[in-house]
Amino acid sequence: MKKVDQILQRLVESDICQAENVEEYKEELMQLAGEVAQPNLSHHLRILENEGLVNRTKKGKWVYCSLANRKIVENMIKNKIL
Repeated sequence: MKKVDQILQRLVESDICQAENVEEYKEELMQLAGEVAQPNLSHHLRILENEGLVNRTKKGKWVYCSLANRKIVENMIKNKIL
């Protein structure tokens, strides 16, 4: 199994992702990626970073994002804010 598939599998098995299987989730992500413009995405990621929800790490031309605090996001999902 590819590393990406392993990551997606963990997400599908968690309470965070509502997809039922990896292939379904991949398809949803691909569709979303086709609909989101890069400047729009960058703008929203900057907002999330400013609010302390994500960390951004730049390596060359690439920017990698990760959750800053998983517990905050889990509580937001639990309270139906997300």
